[in-house]
Amino acid sequence: MAVAQHIIISVGTDDCRETNDTTYSDTTTTIAVEQNASNQDVDAGLRFQGINIAQGATIQKVWLYLWRTATSGTSFSARIVGIVADNCVAWSSTDRPSQRSKTSADVPYSPTTTEWETSRYYEIDITNIVQEIINRGGWVSGNALALSVKGDGSTLSYLDVYDYDGVGTDYVVVLSVAFTPAITQTRTAKARVDVAGAQSIDAKGNVKTTFEKTITARGRVQLQTTQSIEAKTRIEISSPQTLTAKDRITITTSQTITSKGRVEITSSYAISAKGRTEK
Repeated sequence: MAVAQHIIISVGTDDCRETNDTTYSDTTTTIAVEQNASNQDVDAGLRFQGINIAQGATIQKVWLYLWRTATSGTSFSARIVGIVADNCVAWSSTDRPSQRSKTSADVPYSPTTTEWETSRYYEIDITNIVQEIINRGGWVSGNALALSVKGDGSTLSYLDVYDYDGVGTDYVVVLSVAFTPAITQTRTAKARVDVAGAQSIDAKGNVKTTFEKTITARGRVQLQTTQSIEAKTRIEISSPQTLTAKDRITITTSQTITSKGRVEITSSYAISAKGRTEK
């Protein structure tokens, strides 16, 4: 589902004008673009802070809104580009718009004659520029992005728009973004259990186990255990003598029980019996 966000220029140093790629100002009350009334080449720098969009989000639509104060000429043509930065710093006289690296994405803008002559504001689609910046590997939510708006030199005209120092937030430049947040996933693994413990096995084959376990990721079970077995049995011993007896014996043994249920026993025992002896 798309989410909307509207970001305005929030401090005076976030919008600036640069004349002939040399003279910088961020305290004028308007921002001029294109050739101005004095036939000077003027372009604008616009910086937007606190863009709460995570890296990798899909940008649906971005509109840049410029509120005009004055125009000159019968037509207007400009080019808008983004500033290549993960988190764009503020403008300054030593770090002007013309000195910044620009995005490969750009937007040419030429309003119709009616728009140019009658509109109070200009709405410009810059979706591709913002998507390029958001896709940068170092971009994180909350960063700042910036734009440069520059006349393409094809016409002798100018556009003056309101800036923060002139009107505060009343008619300030606005960036309106609709986007689909990036999806994050959390994966869990199937468990493998390693068990080490001690078991007691009675004569009927019942097993009781006390154990500690470690869970890993593949579902295999390993058992290590020491058991004490007490059983009743009948034995026959063949030797130089034959002893037949019914008696009770105690067997102490060490066992290893694997995950498939097999038991291997190594044991030693002593037999004490009453019975009949044949030579």
